[in-house]
Amino acid sequence: MGGKYRIEKLLGQGGMGSVYLAVNTAIGKRVALKVLLHAQGKVMPAAMERFRREAFTAAAIESDHVASVLDAGEDASSGVAYLVMELLQGEDLGHVLERTGALPAQTVARIVAQVAAGLRDAHGAGIVHRDLKPSNIFLVRRPDGAVVVKLVDFGIARSLSEQETPASKQVTKAGIALGTPPYMSPEQLAASPTLDFRTDLWSLGVVMFQMLCGTNPFEGWDHPQTLARICFMPPPLLHDYAAWCAPEDVAIVRGAMKQDPAERYANAVVLLEAVKRRIEGPAGLTEAMLVGLSAEERARVPAPQAVAMPASMGAPEPIGATSPMPGSHGKPLKSPATPERATAYSPATIPLMDAKGSADLPEVWARTRRRRRVLRGLVVVVVTAALSAVVLQIVPKPKRSPPPDPALPSTTTTLESSTTTTAPLPAPLQSATASGSSTAAISTTTASMISPTLPPSPTGGAKPVKPATAGSGATKSRL
Repeated sequence: MGGKYRIEKLLGQGGMGSVYLAVNTAIGKRVALKVLLHAQGKVMPAAMERFRREAFTAAAIESDHVASVLDAGEDASSGVAYLVMELLQGEDLGHVLERTGALPAQTVARIVAQVAAGLRDAHGAGIVHRDLKPSNIFLVRRPDGAVVVKLVDFGIARSLSEQETPASKQVTKAGIALGTPPYMSPEQLAASPTLDFRTDLWSLGVVMFQMLCGTNPFEGWDHPQTLARICFMPPPLLHDYAAWCAPEDVAIVRGAMKQDPAERYANAVVLLEAVKRRIEGPAGLTEAMLVGLSAEERARVPAPQAVAMPASMGAPEPIGATSPMPGSHGKPLKSPATPERATAYSPATIPLMDAKGSADLPEVWARTRRRRRVLRGLVVVVVTAALSAVVLQIVPKPKRSPPPDPALPSTTTTLESSTTTTAPLPAPLQSATASGSSTAAISTTTASMISPTLPPSPTGGAKPVKPATAGSGATKSRL
């Protein structure tokens, strides 16, 4: 490959490429060779740009906790793009957690400290990883038993100082959420154009949460549900999943997993210092520490108490004169202007679960609940309006009768004598029929049956009923 690398064997394969064990034939050094796969003989421009981005971003970071990129190029004979990296012996954190489950707190603190150191160096170079998760955290085993943590896969990393090209905009442009949803911050899921380094701190907080309790609280949901749980629901409480965790660990996780980026740790340096205070004894990580949490440790529940946090969670510390910590759009991150603002970034105490399982939620959670109520109200209004419009389209409108034409003469209902005389008459009317005045009797009786009792006349007697005119051949009655 490339005229100087001899491929020995396949180490792993993913959706975009394969990783091989190779040997540099010029110096005999074993390396990891990553090859970009071709889809039906073609390479998509976005995939090629992601491959190129991984090479340039990783090579720009000088850190003991970031996998080194040694070479990159394109094979002249096959046209295949390749990336040469240092060969790492060990396994990623994802495989470790699948084997062990929850890890002891001291092991977690040492792993998080090395990851934070790698993020410190990457952020110092102006690079946001954007895909921090257990499978991208590699635990390198040394011959002496020591374990060194290294960050890998900078394929969707974003450089805040790099000039965007048309191809790179397809990978990092605003409006497209890139990453692994269960580990993405709210602003990353929303594809915020002001995304900065603090999105990596959220992801590291989720990884620390998973190492302490053995599970990711955002896994097992589809993408819309994951987005809703991360963006609109309060961050999960570590004590709901792992009651054995110390209050200091709860405070660190909560400080990294704030929904508002302004309320998180200002940068990886502040988070690193907080984690270092949790480490007891030598800070090194050994292979003997990579064991699951014992039953005794799981049964040990610390007494609920208030944990004091630093006076200013957001106050950044300098990385060095030659590597300042940049913020959004390449500007340095600034510490809070006033102590009041710093206090607002981190409450003086962290409320823990009491014996009844309730907790005093922070104000940011109350704001989240209010936003959810408003959102539900808007959804109800929109759905109701849509259903009303559909019903109006489906239900037929009643037909209205046309108004009467005043030019037409009014009509009366006529009862033919032939129809009325064919039916048998009641007993009171038989005598009237026999006397030859059947038509007048039927008319009088019908009027008395249809009309109510008439009011008395002004003289006190009943109003006389005007008999129907005989000899007309029919009885007229206004119904």
